[in-house]
Amino acid sequence: MAAADTKSAAAQGTPVGHAQFVCQNCKTRKKGCDKRLPSCTYCTNHSVPCHYVAPASVEKAVNVGSRGNKLAPTADQAATLWSDSAAQAMFQGMCPSIKSTLLLMDSFLGVLPGQALDFKKLAEPTSVDAVLYSQVCRIITTYGKYVDDISVSYFQGVHRWLPIISRRRFHDRLMNLRGPATADFSVLLLAMCLVTSRPAEDSKSRVRDQETLYLSSKMLFAHAQSFTATSTHLIQAGLLIATYEYAQGLSDAAFVSIGTCARMAYAAGLSNGALRDTREQGSLSDQDWACENHNLWWGIVLCERFIASETSFSDMPFSIRFPGECTELPLELDLLEQNAHIGSSHSIYQPITDLASNSVCSFGREAQAAFLFNSVLEAMRIQDPSRKCYELTRLDSALQEFFSRIMTQSNSTWGLYCGAIAFTIGALFSLHGHILEQGHTSSEFHTLQKSSRAALAAAARMVVDVACSFNLNSPTINTEILPPRCSHLVTAAVYLLKLNSSEDLGRKKIMADIEEIRMMLKCLSRRWIFAGKKLRLLDEQLEMMR
Repeated sequence: MAAADTKSAAAQGTPVGHAQFVCQNCKTRKKGCDKRLPSCTYCTNHSVPCHYVAPASVEKAVNVGSRGNKLAPTADQAATLWSDSAAQAMFQGMCPSIKSTLLLMDSFLGVLPGQALDFKKLAEPTSVDAVLYSQVCRIITTYGKYVDDISVSYFQGVHRWLPIISRRRFHDRLMNLRGPATADFSVLLLAMCLVTSRPAEDSKSRVRDQETLYLSSKMLFAHAQSFTATSTHLIQAGLLIATYEYAQGLSDAAFVSIGTCARMAYAAGLSNGALRDTREQGSLSDQDWACENHNLWWGIVLCERFIASETSFSDMPFSIRFPGECTELPLELDLLEQNAHIGSSHSIYQPITDLASNSVCSFGREAQAAFLFNSVLEAMRIQDPSRKCYELTRLDSALQEFFSRIMTQSNSTWGLYCGAIAFTIGALFSLHGHILEQGHTSSEFHTLQKSSRAALAAAARMVVDVACSFNLNSPTINTEILPPRCSHLVTAAVYLLKLNSSEDLGRKKIMADIEEIRMMLKCLSRRWIFAGKKLRLLDEQLEMMR
């Protein structure tokens, strides 16, 4: 490579000992390159591989970056293990575990020096970051992705219902890269790519590609965990992987992943008091960091709750105790983006118990709904019948009022309040289902059980109304902003199936309501495989009724 560049440089008037083109690293940084051979000064000083590629070669290569901000892979595309058509066909036919292993192996070989290995040099932190950065670049490149596309898709989709990453801080970090990104940031970028990928529908090869991307993300996340300190970026990546697993219907794997995130969060010092302490004593930069971590902590708490409801583990304790009543709510999207400028104002921080406030929006409402759901679980464990009856009655009233409030607040805006609605309906079904399961013969419980049957029918009606409205507006609804939480839909449908023999509702009406729920699940399944699995479960229930 160096000899060819020297010959070409001499033919075109470029000083001997210098390359004709800037190296890939300097091109990515959009900084000046002295074009020295065999390695420019910047790459030499930072111990990173220096590659000079002609513009024509760059145009032919699939690039992981955007047209304006390219995050270029460090390995030469022509040197890949599957560069020719025969090898490419062989690669596509491999199982996902082998494909992901080859992707990582090829990336690792791309950053190794041509001469004898210097293991001391490879052990340096910068070299480790470069290897993992190259691996992430290779994986994203293989699937024809661009960083800008991944960023836009994430912040316009997943970020709307899981605001755990500050868009401004992420873009600042991305735009100010100097050489390879750190390992934790590279893994976060790959996790964002994973969670924004859509289910493969057209071929088995795309399904295998999706699984390969997932396995590669898990492997690199574990790899980064083993040699880097726990950081915000690494925890964010783990949470996104757990969310993806849940959305794919891999609930048990998601529960294990979210438990790992919770323990990493404890190790990193994320706690509910950190935001308050930093706001009172920290600098603006510290406040900026604390706001993002506060939302990340809440993200773990909420995700662990809805993931646990789908696992095969019974009575498994949560990794994080639910925050206390005085805990401040998470920041909403607009405030998270302004967090460097909010100063020490206390007006935007509200406790979780402030259910009647009109200033609490989507993510805060989801936290409050989860608080009520957690209160229901605690009330269900009360042993004294009279006290349990009182608490469940109180919570039923609070849930009904809260549901009415968020439905009014959402004003038919799809996506923003889906998480809060899902938690609330789930809490209502859990509460009244538990009441009907009780064998108490006290007059209090007997009366409560009668009202619970009506309450469950009303909750099922709520779900049907939501499904009807969704199906009516589905052509204009962006499914990217909808979270993959649809268990309450199937719960409502199953309850309606049980009413098939009831004299109160006709069979034709019930089947029409169930069909509305099926249509909504079918639409959601185009984005989240979890919805498709719930649809198949519902169809199995329907088949058993025939």
